[in-house]
Amino acid sequence: MRMFLMLAGLLAAPASPGQDRLYQLKAAFIVNFAQYVEWPTEAFPTDETPFVFGVLGDSPLRPTLKDLIAGENVNGRKAVVEEYKSVRDIQRCHILFISDSEKTRLPTILRALKGRSILTVSDLEGFEREGGMIRFVTQTRVRFRINSAAASEANLTISSKLLRLADSVESAKLK
Repeated sequence: MRMFLMLAGLLAAPASPGQDRLYQLKAAFIVNFAQYVEWPTEAFPTDETPFVFGVLGDSPLRPTLKDLIAGENVNGRKAVVEEYKSVRDIQRCHILFISDSEKTRLPTILRALKGRSILTVSDLEGFEREGGMIRFVTQTRVRFRINSAAASEANLTISSKLLRLADSVESAKLK
């Protein structure tokens, strides 16, 4: 419940014009998303398997995310952040932030991740319509949109609590 209240508080916080504050908010959202998504058991082959937050491409979000989870556990597992230059580098990942630098490769990236239990997050325009799962929308506040059909296809279950906080939820199957 504490994490739910924290997430609700983030939704109420206005997006500061400073980029640092914006990345802090997005990193906090990403960490909180982990509390409201259920992964299949095979996503964690052993009790020692860490919870992996990944960042694909060049993004200032990675150091902010790394600082936020330093020494933390997520769902009882050690939390780690990994940076990937290519989708081929992704071995085990649970939440993947796809940076703006990957815009031209987005369709290829999403095809390569199809069928893998990785929650995909980005702030790229139209991300959720292309098959991404959660897209940040920054207007006066940082909000998000969810493609629940894409999450379901990846064997991920998004909590109704998180779905209710979203600006919109796309549940129609995509291409």
